[in-house]
Amino acid sequence: MKQMMQTPEQLFREKIHMIPAVKSISLKKGAENRINGTIEMQGKHAIQLIVLDQGYPKRIENAIVSHPEKDTSCYRVIVAPYISPSSAELCKKLGVGYLDYSGNCMVSFDTIYLSDIGHPNLFPKEDNVKSIFRASSAVTSKILRELLADISVRWRIQNLSIKVGCSIGMVSRVKEYLCDQLWGEMGRDGFMITDAESILREWSAVVLSEDIQMVSAYSLDNVSQIEKKCSEVLVENNYKGGLAGFSGGARYAPVVRYTKVHMWIAAKNAYDFMEKAGLKEVDSGANVILFIANNDDVFVDIREKDGMPVVSPVQVYFDLMRMQGRGEEMAEAILKKEILK
Repeated sequence: MKQMMQTPEQLFREKIHMIPAVKSISLKKGAENRINGTIEMQGKHAIQLIVLDQGYPKRIENAIVSHPEKDTSCYRVIVAPYISPSSAELCKKLGVGYLDYSGNCMVSFDTIYLSDIGHPNLFPKEDNVKSIFRASSAVTSKILRELLADISVRWRIQNLSIKVGCSIGMVSRVKEYLCDQLWGEMGRDGFMITDAESILREWSAVVLSEDIQMVSAYSLDNVSQIEKKCSEVLVENNYKGGLAGFSGGARYAPVVRYTKVHMWIAAKNAYDFMEKAGLKEVDSGANVILFIANNDDVFVDIREKDGMPVVSPVQVYFDLMRMQGRGEEMAEAILKKEILK
């Protein structure tokens, strides 16, 4: 890695010498990726740097849990190119420190406490989160949506690739990433999601950073009449679409009152749909918001509720998170009631 100008020993010395109480540090390379040593203050404290090529939670868990230290007084510090917030939280849970080449660190034992966080990832190729979650990754989006449709299901990789219509290699890459983050696990009976909430939190952050096309429209009918009529047009014409946002959320977790209809509609059908549903595009005073879908991943796991097509709980969750305030309130209700059930 060209940006790694310092050795782990040099990097650790530089950080730890920021603490006035530290008198000296002694380090020497041990077995495999371990660097052993001591820190001298009032007394001497054993330390061990564990150098990893990647700072994924799974790598950290394997390094700590699978290789317990015989000397329980020895304080261990994970060193990696980048330690994400989720990896940092895991280090805290495991009682170990961390240090990365992007500038982040946390060391806490005895009377020592050092924290330097918030530095951006200088090694983005080590973190595939955006390539996995970004909206333009329609195939990986479909894989994730299929997995999240029922998190109690264990999937064979081949079966999931057939269901989604993609290569086994693509499914395997998504599976490996989720396992690395400790968001999923591979067992003898197949792969399953183990932390849907963390997946959706990370995914929504990427989704909300990307723009979507919307059309504002108006109808003389009331909300329930609009939803019924629009749903009938979808079904009668075999258009791809469904209730979304507050309209969809009300079918999963009716905890918020709303005055605007929200729907997803395939881009190729959008204006024909509007004409047949009696919707007029407007610049202001809209009571219908149409989200325009340029691919089909938003229609994975579309369901029928009250006789009307509704996009999946996952998609409604994303829609509502965009709306903030009461939208976030309804999104949280759907997460707990429909996705984490």
